[in-house]
Amino acid sequence: MPVVVDPADLSGYARFPADVGRDWLGRWCHLSDADVTQARRQAGDVTRLGFAVQIATVRAIGTFLPDPTAVPPPVVASVARQLDIADPGILAGYAKLAVRWRHTSEIRRRYGYRDFASQPGHFFLVLWLYRQAWVDDLGPSALFRAA
Repeated sequence: MPVVVDPADLSGYARFPADVGRDWLGRWCHLSDADVTQARRQAGDVTRLGFAVQIATVRAIGTFLPDPTAVPPPVVASVARQLDIADPGILAGYAKLAVRWRHTSEIRRRYGYRDFASQPGHFFLVLWLYRQAWVDDLGPSALFRAA
């Protein structure tokens, strides 16, 4: 009988949770001193906040969003507080800036995130999944969450 990934796992992929509480923010949206330093190197509060929100986003949900401003307000407010930015609403202007694409590349390079849709990342992801499937008794849902 075929085994499939649980629809609940698929529906939660690349999305922020419905409840973004204080503990969740502390775990996923805390910026290290190095993160703050990198964000502050950006020109202007809008790009500083956008850069840092993208770091928090990829850490929290495992991918970059097509619209980097489509982030829950508590996440934006938490990141803005850490950067001493008084108005988190300025993030709205970040979506129009072309620099956001450079930021995703810089974050990938600096923090070691990979795009698994292209080679060689796709090959290594498939290899890892294959090994996990043979070594462990993990079902597809567990492998999906682990990847």
